Amino acid sequence: MLSALSQVTTDPNINFDSVVINAPSFPNGDDKNVSYPYWDYPPGAKRKAAGGNQSWTNLLVWKASQWAGGGTNQYPNKAQSVSSYEVLDQLIAWYADKNNFPNMKQIVIAGHSLGAQTVQRYATVGKPLSSIGVTVPVTYWIANPNSLVWLNSSRPLSTANCADYDEWRDGLSAYTAYPNIYNTGLVGQGTSAVLANYESKNKAYARGTLDNVDNSSGCAPFTTGSNRN
Repeated sequence: MLSALSQVTTDPNINFDSVVINAPSFPNGDDKNVSYPYWDYPPGAKRKAAGGNQSWTNLLVWKASQWAGGGTNQYPNKAQSVSSYEVLDQLIAWYADKNNFPNMKQIVIAGHSLGAQTVQRYATVGKPLSSIGVTVPVTYWIANPNSLVWLNSSRPLSTANCADYDEWRDGLSAYTAYPNIYNTGLVGQGTSAVLANYESKNKAYARGTLDNVDNSSGCAPFTTGSNRN
């Protein structure tokens, strides 16, 4: 994002003084004792009854890559009630608040690769902007995702050897089992409601035409295409 901004030379109004770049962090188990402390409680505190290590701060931590699908936080384990998409809602609302940024003209939620998967799925099930008090124009910029959420149960390629091809994050089935508590009412209304929500968002797709790799660990993405292109 910093590199992209530095290359904008056609508009003097777009520069490092007029554009804010925020890169939110969604830590997981790979980030123990780097992004968050993960050990026995500090000296003097009551330890976990079963002993052993754990995350004991209030920092939100997700399991594996579930943050990319709006999954509910794993830690703190006594407060597993925050979706990563709720975090994005709050960030958008904060930047769109004219009390914070009176000259805000536009917000872009941008993602590449796994970040692009996040943005595409968030655009699909994300709450209407008006419902979170946002009137500033928002664009969802989606670049080179390894997979997408498909908006119906059909696929262009065979699903014969992929029983879970339509489960969230690749389809709309088993959404709450992900685990997901975010905007479940919308998903429960079915594909037509989700599609209408998706079509209400302003989206921009970017594609590296030579990006022909695929890093999928499951079979579902291969029911939509042989690689990212």
